[in-house]
Amino acid sequence: MVNPRLIGEALADKIGKVPGVALALQGAENSSFYDDAYPMRNSLARAVRDMAPGSVLTAWSNTSMATTEAMNQWSHRFLVYVRGSKDDSCLDLLHAIIDGIPSDNSGLKLRHAPVLAGTLSPQVTDANRLTDSEGVDYFEIQFSIEETGD
Repeated sequence: MVNPRLIGEALADKIGKVPGVALALQGAENSSFYDDAYPMRNSLARAVRDMAPGSVLTAWSNTSMATTEAMNQWSHRFLVYVRGSKDDSCLDLLHAIIDGIPSDNSGLKLRHAPVLAGTLSPQVTDANRLTDSEGVDYFEIQFSIEETGD
């Protein structure tokens, strides 16, 4: 099994290399991967709530074994949280992530090329509007990334 942290870091890096995302985030290095590290980072909900405007946070959600007729393979689910910059549309940022082409992806969309060796292309499984505890809306994109084998 490929370490989910490495896959998540690679996904966050690819998202940050989409020109439309970089532009929407105003050039800041605001695409990051959330990794639990007790005691300082032990609440994804808090990390999402504390996201600055104009930032993207990628987090691992779960890993399961996917069984097909041909083989067994690990499948990893990642959640990408999106907060738009001040006065910018979160939907534009969401679209840039889902349909964007990272600068190092040989012209392929993010969802059409693996983010890391040993994985298949990320599949967008869902995109949602959510509301934090203070009543502020943000977006969540769900990606599923399967490994090429076990």
